[in-house]
Amino acid sequence: MRFKKTFFVCLLLQLLTFEASSSAEPVFSHQNNLLTNSSTISLIDPNPNRPKSSTLIKFSIRGAYIETVDLYANSTLWRYELSDRTVLELYIRPQNEYTKQYYLIWYGGGPNENREVCFHYGNEEGTYWYPTYHSSVNAEFPLNPQRNVPRFSLSYLNDPNVVRNEYFDAVEHLFVNTDGIGVIPEVDQPLFLRRDPNGGDPLLCFSVDYVWPYNAPENLANDPSLLDIKVHLFQASTIRDAVDQVIHKSGLIRRPTSIPDEAMFRSPSWVSWNQPDEVMKYPKILMDHGYTSGEILVDENLVPGLNPTSAFDRLVEEIHSNGFRVKFAKLPIVDRTGNSITQYYFTRLQSSGLRTSWVDFSNEVAREWYRLLLRRLQLDNGVDAFAMMGTVEAETVMINNSQQYLQPSDRTVAHFELLAPLSTSNSAYQAFRTQHLPIFLQMTSSPTTVEQYLKSLIPSILALSIGGYSWLSPKPIGLPNPSEELYIRWIQAVAFLPHFAFYTHPWQYSDRVNEITLQFVRLHQAYGDLYVNLAKERITKGTPIIRPLWYTEPFNPNTFLVNDQFMVGEQLVVAPILEAGKRSRTVFLPNGIWYDPKGNRYVGAGYFTVSAELEELLYFKKV
Repeated sequence: MRFKKTFFVCLLLQLLTFEASSSAEPVFSHQNNLLTNSSTISLIDPNPNRPKSSTLIKFSIRGAYIETVDLYANSTLWRYELSDRTVLELYIRPQNEYTKQYYLIWYGGGPNENREVCFHYGNEEGTYWYPTYHSSVNAEFPLNPQRNVPRFSLSYLNDPNVVRNEYFDAVEHLFVNTDGIGVIPEVDQPLFLRRDPNGGDPLLCFSVDYVWPYNAPENLANDPSLLDIKVHLFQASTIRDAVDQVIHKSGLIRRPTSIPDEAMFRSPSWVSWNQPDEVMKYPKILMDHGYTSGEILVDENLVPGLNPTSAFDRLVEEIHSNGFRVKFAKLPIVDRTGNSITQYYFTRLQSSGLRTSWVDFSNEVAREWYRLLLRRLQLDNGVDAFAMMGTVEAETVMINNSQQYLQPSDRTVAHFELLAPLSTSNSAYQAFRTQHLPIFLQMTSSPTTVEQYLKSLIPSILALSIGGYSWLSPKPIGLPNPSEELYIRWIQAVAFLPHFAFYTHPWQYSDRVNEITLQFVRLHQAYGDLYVNLAKERITKGTPIIRPLWYTEPFNPNTFLVNDQFMVGEQLVVAPILEAGKRSRTVFLPNGIWYDPKGNRYVGAGYFTVSAELEELLYFKKV
């Protein structure tokens, strides 16, 4: 089947829909707006019984409008010729009876920041959209369609400007909605995102351009395909099916093949930035307060220039002798003062050309040299694992091979992939395309109040979890310093997450706070087998450990706006109180029979008002 239609420029608004005469397959329609130099394309569901409008998803192309359209290959390729002589193609790629995949590519022409593909993500029909990045200030789950976010790079972890309010140190590109639609632009392009309320018709806009922070390819002038806009769309029966298809089956996000060390799921981390003689006392202090296992995080300042002293060896031995593990926190920086290290192992400042102390991961020899430095800390000094801090510098730098990593965050991936084989207990402070690694993501955040952080905690965990990150550890408890009440609510909020860490010690408040904290550390340990089993299911089935309620009940609209609760697998609902002064809250429970820790019985699905004193965490087990 082949159609062709030419539009007359004298019309201000043009509309054309192609219907497949004997098929129930979705079709595309489009509408031109010559005043705004744009076109809107809608994916239409021909099912007459659809409870909402027939439009499954709508997106606009901005910077050009459609002039002609052709259908090829039994209507599985829609080809649009645009007013600026570029071409947009839509390929239909059926996956199975439940899921369809569409591939959008807009090609031809040179750099043009006005050329965008914008998805309409309003919720006037009860449809909600969800991101998969960690937002520490403006945590949105679902997205707020009224937010205006100026254009920014969606792949750069250290942008000090708008990105800090949009995402923080962990970013992925998948967006899903409650109609079962998934949108994921290809990450191997210089991608930018902006969000526009657009007068009540909100837009989520993608564009590409080789400007800062991306390195332009040397052959950019001769290869316009490097500026193609490429987006994958998924249409599934439910939002759960869409997430599972993208995360576990599509190949667009790399799947993990092994889980981290089981000990990481069973006991916490303790952050210690003190001097060696003070760290030496730390294990016994922990044991005196009832904590008998976990890992102690020590700072790289204890080993200047990565040259361990006998004092460091004694410190590691003392920590091990008391049953704790040693994790070494390390930025990819090496002090070159007084060392005969070749300068070519390091990046250079763009402004002056001077060498920095940051290891250049585009240099293969430098990568191996750095790996061996850290491996020596394991073999010679007994370090168990590493906490890998950021790779991307705050100031623009030049690297040895600018063509190897056209996106700056690709160096983050190279850093983590290099060190992941050193230990299955490693953690990292950033995440970008690293779901496949057995590394815990140690979440951080920009400076906020404790109240703001606790409010953003669960939305951020849920966003990262549906983006394929299952090995999650929230920001260490007590950073910044909370009140005694919020310290207790903080430990309750993280007690059922796969891992958590302490920065401020509970006994610094009172014996009562320590007793309550110890209670929840032991509660977490009691569920260690559950976390490990769910981690293994992440490998075999692709299902997340931590889940939004809509993952269990994707047809229930009551679950769509619940972003202050989460599920651990299918059998556990966790609903912490996160505000000072509160002693009760409303909880939504999915279908089934549920029991709280006091033995109270609840029949879901439904809302319940439940009380909880300060020492109590609200969680519910399904029977």
